[in-house]
Amino acid sequence: MLKMLTSKFSILIVLNILILTLSQITHDIDDVNKIVGGQVTDITRAPYMVNLRLDGKFACGGSLISPTCVLTAGHCAYKVERSKMLIQAGVTNLTETGVIAKVRRALVPDAYRDVNGAQHYDVAILVLNKTIEDRRIETIPISYSSLSTGTKINIFGWGKTKESSKVPSVQLKRASIEVISKASCKRALSDYFVSKTTFCATLPGRDTCQGDSGGPTVYQGRQYGIVSWGRGCARVAYPGVYTSLKEVRPWLEKTINQYC
Repeated sequence: MLKMLTSKFSILIVLNILILTLSQITHDIDDVNKIVGGQVTDITRAPYMVNLRLDGKFACGGSLISPTCVLTAGHCAYKVERSKMLIQAGVTNLTETGVIAKVRRALVPDAYRDVNGAQHYDVAILVLNKTIEDRRIETIPISYSSLSTGTKINIFGWGKTKESSKVPSVQLKRASIEVISKASCKRALSDYFVSKTTFCATLPGRDTCQGDSGGPTVYQGRQYGIVSWGRGCARVAYPGVYTSLKEVRPWLEKTINQYC
């Protein structure tokens, strides 16, 4: 009888160990699917998302705002040879082929400035050499309205999943963050120049990272901003900084009307 009880007790111990091990494996897999607090997503959730490649290598994000024009960050295109640029659309994973287009014009405003890593008037329009047409691809409407403090917005990208990573995410990721006041942003980034052409957003543990630059900030199906810069990735004390389409409207409207 004692042997039987000992045997049953041993089996229970083994089963508990297996359950704990499986739980840890599941947790580890879940962690792999996070982008600085976000989650994997599919191009069908953001059919306007494109990525910019330089010499064939992934460099930045962007959004398709017309069948022939991509909106991205100025620092992604500033002083970059047009012949080195390609746009890839319609993909969830960077390993897919999707739809490829060359860049006919790369337009960056004269007002664009890099101020010790902080960006001013950080916007660019890439005019493509062909019309992008595919059932997986859509354009996104843009908004020139302000976003109130506390508004939750979505960010998308293939950027690094953590600050220490050396490679981008293969799969498209999404996260939700919250707009904060400009005053709070300037206090948090007091050592940096926070341009009047930007707004800031954050949530603990969530952020964009290197490679996400140029991607859209989206609210209720419209694009309000562009991923611009930040201090590290998802550092607790520092919000992300985004170009405000409202604040760059004069240049943006004129350029879209002329080229898109």
